[in-house]
Amino acid sequence: MLTTISLSSSNVSRRQGGGAVGAYSYASGQKFRDSRTGKTYYSSGRTDVASCGLILPPSAPKGLEDPQTFFDAWNQAEKRKDASMGHKYIIALPNELSAEQQVEVVMRFVHENFTEAGYPALYAIHSGRADEHVKPASIEATRQREDNPHVHIIASARKIDEHGFQATKLDGRATYKRAFLLALRKSWADHLNATFERLGLEIRVDHRSYKDRGIDRTPTAHIGPKAMALEMRGKKTAVGDRYRNAIQQNRAREVQRPRDASYDKTAELEVER
Repeated sequence: MLTTISLSSSNVSRRQGGGAVGAYSYASGQKFRDSRTGKTYYSSGRTDVASCGLILPPSAPKGLEDPQTFFDAWNQAEKRKDASMGHKYIIALPNELSAEQQVEVVMRFVHENFTEAGYPALYAIHSGRADEHVKPASIEATRQREDNPHVHIIASARKIDEHGFQATKLDGRATYKRAFLLALRKSWADHLNATFERLGLEIRVDHRSYKDRGIDRTPTAHIGPKAMALEMRGKKTAVGDRYRNAIQQNRAREVQRPRDASYDKTAELEVER
């Protein structure tokens, strides 16, 4: 079975309000204080965090292992009030891997692509249990309920060396380029495929898009927490409509497509829980 990976990226910026502190507090369900603004962030309602933590480069100085100390140093290094601090990646994890195996593949991926190059990163794995999250009927009706484990990775665009955060982000400019994201997608697929092969699982993933693979399929839209909250209250959203339309279009194609044993049905991008 061959499926397409799900890996999305967005910038982490102070223009969003909480910056990196708010983003990780939301993802991890932990309480952190933004030393720049004095605001405390705490997503106390999170019950789906299976594992989370801070991963530092080998050269990082002692003392930064504590996340709050790390955030304080990061905030001090970023001088601009609208600073772009780094990136947030949301990556779907295979249900076929155990919780321990999911952590292992995430750690290998982060080490290879971020910390070995000097970029610190935080991660939070969400179990995404289908029975723990109620969805509005408008979304539920489009697909069968499945667990949706996924990981949030928040990576700095500013490197750390033995003295702490570096004074400039010149090297970090490369992390904003499309080539870097494409390399991440391939790396994630390679790590997953190596894990599947080692475990003897007949599963493989492909980092290429539907279009690049020659598959006539509409990618589904990611529904974030704000839009999902509106959908839960019965209010249709633009992103929710795009998600529903994509599901309907893909189902229509499946009905029209002749049955062919060589056709691999690619996995849909599930809604973030």
